[in-house]
Amino acid sequence: MTNLSTAPGRRRAVHRRVIASLATVAAIAAALVVFAPSAPAAEAVFSGSNGKTGCSAVNMGHTNKPTLFYVDLTSKVSTAEEWVRDNVIDKTHITTYKDSSQDTVTSIVFKDSDYVSVCGYDWYNEIDGGTLALTTCETTYSSGDCRQHVIRVSTVYTDGASLSQRRGLMCHESGHAFGLMHSSNANSCMKYGDSSPAQNWDSTEINQINANY
Repeated sequence: MTNLSTAPGRRRAVHRRVIASLATVAAIAAALVVFAPSAPAAEAVFSGSNGKTGCSAVNMGHTNKPTLFYVDLTSKVSTAEEWVRDNVIDKTHITTYKDSSQDTVTSIVFKDSDYVSVCGYDWYNEIDGGTLALTTCETTYSSGDCRQHVIRVSTVYTDGASLSQRRGLMCHESGHAFGLMHSSNANSCMKYGDSSPAQNWDSTEINQINANY
């Protein structure tokens, strides 16, 4: 009978110790949740349709069948862009076409020159470096999609650049015209400031292009 009278007390003591142990485990688990490092956020690669125009605007184009017009491009620039059309752009959901003349429905206009101060940038020279090319959205539709982009390229740079550098540059600027932003990925031509850029968009950028065109 004595054993029967004392057992509940021992059971209560054991029960209290179990509860205390569980509380300790829960506290540790909570601490791990609170202090565990979070995974880095995915890098933003796509600007979308922002309705902006002007010297610093990156804005998505409006069609998966854009028309392109070349304004008296040097052969080095036009050849590089034609390579990008065939090997980068047209392998996505976008199919490009050459426009016979520049008008309001031309999607992307390509120009090259020995630019000095367009949009207030210090353009490339062989001593100081500088801006190699610039993509701007000139006009938009009421929806906010860019009606027409202009890509300006420095001939001072392209005249002395290698073939791969010219292709990488045109890949980069064409990417901007379709809404791609600068990247930190060395495997993408959208990497900012790379003197020997890749000659393609990476898989994340291609997926964004295909999802939006």
